[in-house]
Amino acid sequence: MKEQKKEDHQEVFRDFVRPYLELWASYVYVVHEGFMKIPVEDNKLNAIASLGDIRVLEIFRHNTFHYNPRYKSQQHSNLVNKRLVSWVQKLHDQHEVIVRRLGRLIATHPNLDNEARF
Repeated sequence: MKEQKKEDHQEVFRDFVRPYLELWASYVYVVHEGFMKIPVEDNKLNAIASLGDIRVLEIFRHNTFHYNPRYKSQQHSNLVNKRLVSWVQKLHDQHEVIVRRLGRLIATHPNLDNEARF
């Protein structure tokens, strides 16, 4: 009975949870990539980013947004683990801090009219 429950949980994770985690990781990479191109100077973001392998997020982004007939989510299943999810959550949280800070700067910028403000 316990073995069946474990298989059921693995199936639910594989079919329902992992695709959303991969999509979320893809979007986090897109935001991070944008911040690196601006570039955003944020020591905390750089420190968090250095704790993981940003290329893993790039793999998710590439496979999410570029059709590949040979792509199989299962081959990347070993990339989704608690450590990765925790790291992506930290990146996501710091991205939010930066976006809020940028929003405040834009909202109070004297050269922007009211329509351009948040």
